[in-house]
Amino acid sequence: MALTSANPLPPYTNWATAATVIQDAVDAVTVPGALVLVSNGVYATGGRALIGVVSNRVVLDKPLVLQSLNGPAVTVIQGSPNSDFLGLGAARCAYLCSGASLVGFTLTNGSAAANDDLGGSGGGAWCASPTALVTNCLLAGNRAQSHGGAGYNGTYIGCTLAANSAYDGGGAYNGALSSCMLSNNSASARGGAAYGSALANCALMANSAPDGGAACESALTNCTLSGNSASFGGGVHTSTGDACTFASNCLGAATRNPHGWIGRRR
Repeated sequence: MALTSANPLPPYTNWATAATVIQDAVDAVTVPGALVLVSNGVYATGGRALIGVVSNRVVLDKPLVLQSLNGPAVTVIQGSPNSDFLGLGAARCAYLCSGASLVGFTLTNGSAAANDDLGGSGGGAWCASPTALVTNCLLAGNRAQSHGGAGYNGTYIGCTLAANSAYDGGGAYNGALSSCMLSNNSASARGGAAYGSALANCALMANSAPDGGAACESALTNCTLSGNSASFGGGVHTSTGDACTFASNCLGAATRNPHGWIGRRR
């Protein structure tokens, strides 16, 4: 699919007839496991509500692979941060069903602003299960009213989660993360970078929350945690760490927001 396509024509099988809206290309897929390639551009149109009132720029509701042609630096899925308290006007970047994969995108300005846990979670990506896979993606500047500013559920490999925010899990909530970088994320309650997650070979830097500046209720293996801050557990709180390195994490630099919309960013 390509923004510059002059003659979008289903089933969008070549660049000359490529779709200009990602959702159109996804909807045209009929074969499980199919590959949908996306050319360079900022994709900020289209939307479908699937969980509550919050719209999604892209809904992967079948087990396929959505992959950028040239990587996250030049291929962007952009949500919408504008909403009221019920979530009207908000748009997260992507929804992934079980078995779906998202490869090589920037997910930014996604917002999950709804007065319920599911609709208000996953500003960048909402994943149905651990078999929903996000690989080689940058998730930056997303927010969630409830859980997982960058991502809710799912498996993340080789991703960067930066400057996202939520009530719990400013970066990730209930996710499995491998070889990821999580920096400058914030939670207004628990887990600046991650909450309820399993992290392996990750770097967590300059994240903040009242409880667990980097992580809360999480399991970390071979991770590096530096420059994170919290009132309780500058690095981690009520979490386990195996072969991890901790450096310059501090206490007393975060305050709790009982209303749980946007936490303090660092």
